[in-house]
Amino acid sequence: MGHAGNADLKLSLVDISRLAMVQRPVVSMWRIRHSTSATQFPDPVEVRNKQELFHADDIVEWLQETGLGNNPTVAEDVAAFASRARENFDLVTALLVVRALCGTQLADMHPEDVIDFADELDPDDECLFSEIESGASSLEPLLTYTDQLVDATFSASAAFEKLMEDRSRFERTDALFDPRVLGLVALAARSLTDGQASFSDATPGGSDLLLAIADSFDEATSVTLKTASPTPAPSRLAIRRLKVHAFSRENLHIGAPTVAFPGQIVVAHFPAANYSSMTDKQIMTAVDNIALELDGTQAAIVLAPARLLTDALEARTPARIRDTLLRSGKLRAAIRLPAGLLKSRPRQPLALWVLGKERINTPIADRWTTIADLSALTLDDSSSQDVVADLMASMQSRDTLKARAFRFTRLVRTSVLLAGDGNLCTIPLKPNVLQAQSSGHTELLVNAEAAIEALNSTSHGYLLDIQLDLGAAVAVSPATLGELLETKHLRLLAGSRLHAHDTTNSNGFTVIGLPELQNGTSTRHIDKLQLASQYPQAHLTEPGDVVFSTIGKPSAWVDRRGLSIVEFPARILRINHATRAGLIPSVLAADITSGQGGSWRRWHVKRFHEEHLKNTKTALEQIESSRQQALDRAARLEQLSNLLAQGSATAALRINSTTSTLEGNN
Repeated sequence: MGHAGNADLKLSLVDISRLAMVQRPVVSMWRIRHSTSATQFPDPVEVRNKQELFHADDIVEWLQETGLGNNPTVAEDVAAFASRARENFDLVTALLVVRALCGTQLADMHPEDVIDFADELDPDDECLFSEIESGASSLEPLLTYTDQLVDATFSASAAFEKLMEDRSRFERTDALFDPRVLGLVALAARSLTDGQASFSDATPGGSDLLLAIADSFDEATSVTLKTASPTPAPSRLAIRRLKVHAFSRENLHIGAPTVAFPGQIVVAHFPAANYSSMTDKQIMTAVDNIALELDGTQAAIVLAPARLLTDALEARTPARIRDTLLRSGKLRAAIRLPAGLLKSRPRQPLALWVLGKERINTPIADRWTTIADLSALTLDDSSSQDVVADLMASMQSRDTLKARAFRFTRLVRTSVLLAGDGNLCTIPLKPNVLQAQSSGHTELLVNAEAAIEALNSTSHGYLLDIQLDLGAAVAVSPATLGELLETKHLRLLAGSRLHAHDTTNSNGFTVIGLPELQNGTSTRHIDKLQLASQYPQAHLTEPGDVVFSTIGKPSAWVDRRGLSIVEFPARILRINHATRAGLIPSVLAADITSGQGGSWRRWHVKRFHEEHLKNTKTALEQIESSRQQALDRAARLEQLSNLLAQGSATAALRINSTTSTLEGNN
């Protein structure tokens, strides 16, 4: 039989299918086949909005008796699929917050105690006190139901998400986003941060984007989330949702809605949840307000219908507002996204804007905006990372942009966008722009070939066999070290804490630590048996591992032989060649050594096309071998110079004759 208290719970046919873990048509088939059998399907007890509802206990008993369905724990799970929360949505979600924070069964508490506890939790009535106080008369049965709901879903946060999903499915009041666009926004928001992980949702009632951002961080990173003003009911719901998740995750902190943090990243999506009737003018005005409120340290990411953010607009108020935003210099990027990313409106394409501080040091005529039309793109993890890498690069200085190859986006003068037909993402490239790019590529080819010829003409027995041609493929965009680690293209291994007296051996495994990274030579070793007995958790390098340190000046070294032991604080970056990341160890080490400021996980490193990888590695190895030979020759020349000077000065040697073949000495 069902649990005590289930008698008032009701299930729709869709609820029954989800509870039994079967497709919806299967339940209709059960009703037909068991309409006259000994185990007759229960009759509905209510019809609401043309939807039949069934007593939960009757359904649980019938499923247990027939053994149908794929859920052996229907009695325990039924509360998670019942309709009671739909009828008391705000009250039940408020009780879930109380249940999470008090840590005890609500059914064991007197309703008046629950109200008092709610008052203590929410003294300013930002999110839950009014909901609980106004529902005092119906509170007692809902306390038991809330406990059942938490037990059925295993946690208050999971129960809350279950109710949010259920409401969206039945009422269609929320903007249901595809996880891919949530991941894109989360990745972009994380990349925009400058050390402080503080995020705000400017959408009334918005919380989906904030939770996606929070989920993208590990539990060791402190993240501050805050919503818009708590005045509207949807915003109160958003705060309740964040509080439930913050209780189960110690790294999440809920900031006061009225407090703005320096470096805060603002996210927003329109139309807002429960505000589907927002007009185009209201949406663009809301976006304009977000841009106006940004200070010099903040940035914003806005999701809205593409018809407003990127497509051509009629010459009315929304078009004038967008024109003003373009002229302000705060619109840094406009990207039209593929269709189908908004589940509640699958045919409505979305667009993404990135807003930042005005480029006050750049003349108005020279300001640029990043644009992209991704309508035909299949958005996945890899493409999302490259889109965000393009976005982050476009936020840099003009000198940095000159050396950047963009995969999906391109830079357009803002004046060209203003003079266009209003469609921001279909600005054609002018012939002179194409010529400039081709000219730059040609100049690079000529300079590289000239350098190879000059080196070979002065070579002392080692010729570089490198043939070049103009490239035709689209460049693979750089990625940050953090992105490569998250996508498993790279693996990070910690160095070992070694006692100084253990690294003085002349034989054994080579030790690579800060002295070796800074000096470029390795003279320390550790005995193999001693390593095995005293440092059993130590990692030995493999050929091609990059050993690096960010202490002081960044330094990195490619261990070409492997079987070395890395000493903390140095660490190991190991390339996962199975993922086809397009990484070359020597280039990775050089990019790390160059340093880029800020957290090392945000440093960008170069990547290469897989079909070009082998030849590129071979060419770089040739150059490195030739460089090493030149260094060896220089060292021997310096040694010879010292010997001759000492021998001649002490009369131990007599130099009979010299022959100079250097140009200009004839």
